[in-house]
Amino acid sequence: LHDRLRGPNQWPESPERLKPVVTAWLGEMEELSWSLTRALSLSLGLPPSGLDHYFEVPHIQAKLVHYPPPAADDTGVEESLGVGAHSDSGFLTLLLQDSMGGLEFLDCNGSWVPADPIPGSVVCNLGEVVQLITGGAYPSTVHRVRRPSAAARSGRLSAPFFWNPSLSTFIEPLTLPGMAPPKLVGRP
Repeated sequence: LHDRLRGPNQWPESPERLKPVVTAWLGEMEELSWSLTRALSLSLGLPPSGLDHYFEVPHIQAKLVHYPPPAADDTGVEESLGVGAHSDSGFLTLLLQDSMGGLEFLDCNGSWVPADPIPGSVVCNLGEVVQLITGGAYPSTVHRVRRPSAAARSGRLSAPFFWNPSLSTFIEPLTLPGMAPPKLVGRP
């Protein structure tokens, strides 16, 4: 059933450069995702390939997002959200953002912190799969997006890349070196 979620990308006819540029970007994000997955594995006391079994056929999703500028008669735009508070359901999310900003993270004190854009950087969010397999040792990143201000005449652009385990993979908490096995709710 899960194979119905997979299929070829549908590309517009123009601009012609979109497909090769985005395809190259997808390849770069997949390489970075593998590197980060192996770094996470090492940080958990596992060998570098300790999490590779989740990604035999990685489920990759990506999108190009435009948050339009507010209409001239739009009131209260400074306080409105483009996307409300949430965490991503997958393993990792890598995000390219433009210079406008708007992405915010919830810190451990319950305060929203802006993820100010840094040229040439990629934001990395941990997803709910990481939280699950680490028994909460590595919590998923709660974040939100503020709408662009009226000064942002062209709006805001972002490009999230979602790195997810194979759709056929059974996910459960790991028994990590030096940690007691996690207790699973609803299981003996």
